[in-house]
Amino acid sequence: MTPLISPVRARIAMCGFFLRHLPARAGALLLTFNLFSLGSVLFPTAVAVALTGQLGSWNVPQWTGIAYFVLVMAAVQLLGPMAGSTQIDVATRLAAESNQRIAQSLSSIKYLDDLEDSQLQEALSLLRSRDTVLGEAMVRTFQAVVNLSVPVLLVAAAALSNPHFLWILPACVPALWAGIRAEKLQELADTAVAPHQRKLQLFAQAVAGSSLPTELRVYRASDWYLRTFAGWVHLWNAPLQRTNLRITWLHALASCFYFGAGGLIVWRGADSLSPQASLVSVFTIMQLATLLSGLRFAYADLSQAYREYARFQSVLRAGATPLTADTPVPRQSDTVPPQSDTVPTRSDSVITLDRVCYTYPGASAPALHEVSLQLPRASLIAVMGQNGSGKSTLAMLLRDVRRPSSGTLSWNSRSYTTNAEGTRVFTLAGIPQQPSHWELTAYEAATLPQAGANGPFAQQDFALEASGAAAVFRRLPRGKDTHIGASWDDGVKLSGGQWQRLGNCRGLLGSHEADLVVIDEPTSALDAHAEAHLLHSCRQIVAGSDHGTSVVLITHRVSSALRSDFVVLFDQGRVVAAGPPRELLRTNSAFAELVAQYGSPSDD
Repeated sequence: MTPLISPVRARIAMCGFFLRHLPARAGALLLTFNLFSLGSVLFPTAVAVALTGQLGSWNVPQWTGIAYFVLVMAAVQLLGPMAGSTQIDVATRLAAESNQRIAQSLSSIKYLDDLEDSQLQEALSLLRSRDTVLGEAMVRTFQAVVNLSVPVLLVAAAALSNPHFLWILPACVPALWAGIRAEKLQELADTAVAPHQRKLQLFAQAVAGSSLPTELRVYRASDWYLRTFAGWVHLWNAPLQRTNLRITWLHALASCFYFGAGGLIVWRGADSLSPQASLVSVFTIMQLATLLSGLRFAYADLSQAYREYARFQSVLRAGATPLTADTPVPRQSDTVPPQSDTVPTRSDSVITLDRVCYTYPGASAPALHEVSLQLPRASLIAVMGQNGSGKSTLAMLLRDVRRPSSGTLSWNSRSYTTNAEGTRVFTLAGIPQQPSHWELTAYEAATLPQAGANGPFAQQDFALEASGAAAVFRRLPRGKDTHIGASWDDGVKLSGGQWQRLGNCRGLLGSHEADLVVIDEPTSALDAHAEAHLLHSCRQIVAGSDHGTSVVLITHRVSSALRSDFVVLFDQGRVVAAGPPRELLRTNSAFAELVAQYGSPSDD
């Protein structure tokens, strides 16, 4: 019995979630409509009453059968549109609630490694295929529960006029089995196509963009694109086609058995029943056949609701254990014991890495290998290296959005600041490698962190000027209140450099309060003048800090490295040079060769 506890509890929790978020008025309307819909099951009995004036062994007025028919039909026709609108409203409400919970859950996930889990991504992809998929499944389940009781009521009513009708019950078993088996096959097919659906979405996203038609024509690659897309569609559709064929045969065989039994019942009762009762039996057999086929869809609705709710719960569980330590502690791998006794400690270091390795999920080779570093406090630190050398991976580890696969990354205790509650915290700020394009007003896009839980921040004017965002405002038709991006009818299109400046501003907000500022290639879309201005601003952050803020600048440019206090040079995931730039020029051949090839101290 133990294995059944979890599914049973999950289904109870699903019902509780639905009922808690079902408005009382909507619930009453849906229940009333379903009760009248259930009343339509008795239409064959109402016809028998209208024709014979008999309800089983009782004599009743014939007009009651007609009145019952008219009353139920009028109620169903009147309440039907209202119930349909209510179902959409309830589904939308449930979608909003589930999306809010999903967003809260995902925001509590600390590391990108956990967000990139394949099962989590698959569940999110299926849930987001249509925003209201969970709500729609639950609303249909509400109707399905009523539908499951319909055949029982119909058979009981028919037996009053024709006792032989009870013999139809064994014939219903194959039809019920076929419906349940069909849903099981459909569930297996859905599981089989889920990875292909995810890959199809990823392929579509990979080639999305306004320049797609032009590039396909220029490269003459339209046929390749269509063949590739058609291949993914075939992989996605093939299991569904095979399943639909098997389901069709199942229902055909079950229907043959059912109608054979129904014909036998009518034939056996033909001698002892009146023509009206025989007609009612035929009518009932046809209606019951429709209801039995509908049971498959009722069962399907129940199963789909459970699957969607299970996916929903799996997403919530992914963020159910956020870190809640009262004080910061060194982060360590699950498989590597603490090594603080063996790590050399310098009182002037802001962060210490000891034999840190990192491998991206699904990758075979590490992006960082045995990295040991001590980054100095109150310093401008430049991190250099070729593409793929590990610079941006280091930046993500320092920003605490990824965790080392092995080794330790620890913060020097002197680097902690104290918040208003007296708790020691290590605060971070910085600019990611590719800042998002927030299509809001220009001011909102540049100062989005001010609306976050960590804001508001001081030094906003500094961030606007240092990043160049203020200069972008001055060039826009309505200044900082200008709508930017294609999402607006009056939106202004920005250049790559302008988007970069707005993103840089978001990263610099809070930099004066931070212990470490990590800036990942902020000048890739900027001209030389803007780069020099940003570098000067980084120097101001270091010089103006009263608690030893360090700025880590990920850069390709030798000139930026030569202006820094400390340089780290990466090659194929390993550190090949670390130290003050002028010292490295004398003592490290790799750095000296890089400077000789791409720049010199005179470039300063």
